[in-house]
Amino acid sequence: MISIGFSCSKENDIDKFVERTWDECSAKENCIIDFDTFIDFDTMFYFGHLSLEKMSTILKTDMIDYEDLGEYIVFVKEDEIVYSKGWFKSPERKGKGMYIVRDTNVLKYCSSDAKFRITKYGELFSLTQINKYK
Repeated sequence: MISIGFSCSKENDIDKFVERTWDECSAKENCIIDFDTFIDFDTMFYFGHLSLEKMSTILKTDMIDYEDLGEYIVFVKEDEIVYSKGWFKSPERKGKGMYIVRDTNVLKYCSSDAKFRITKYGELFSLTQINKYK
């Protein structure tokens, strides 16, 4: 499991989308987030601690807004990046933000498979892909 912290917010911010989905979920024990409702995309990637070169090779395009942060989530539509956000680990953010349960440094989902179960621990959101870990 990798813990990632919130970064600065935007209007169409993935952190706010996760939090809003949780807040609006009536069945907290089975709260599902579908990233297909967040943004129009073909493929979602999650990168943990990869170099810019490796991410760009996997994405088959350059990451223009890249900073060496550690964790990235990237949404691609027709081979173009339509949304990306990076996170960094930080001691002062411990126990806050979100993390995606994973067993590799690269995750790839088509839009129909980008569904996760949300669990909240204090101010920390845990996302587990529902198709993989039922």
